[in-house]
Amino acid sequence: MHELLEEIERTLRRIIREEIRSALEPREETTALVEKPPERQGLLNTKEAAAYCRVSEVTLWRMRKNSVIGFFRVGN
Repeated sequence: MHELLEEIERTLRRIIREEIRSALEPREETTALVEKPPERQGLLNTKEAAAYCRVSEVTLWRMRKNSVIGFFRVGN
């Protein structure tokens, strides 16, 4: 029984390490997000910026909050 638990623990640790490595590797889709500017000139609202970056509005908000991307507000 003890050997089985140790084997399960080793397997879980290996899986977790692989998942972490995979999450930390740069992906083509994220490096290609800012390659071409938007079609139109001017500012983007939150919905447009999220669609352009191919992330959800919540993810965009988190990116702003954690200073991953810059932004500014216009008006109120």
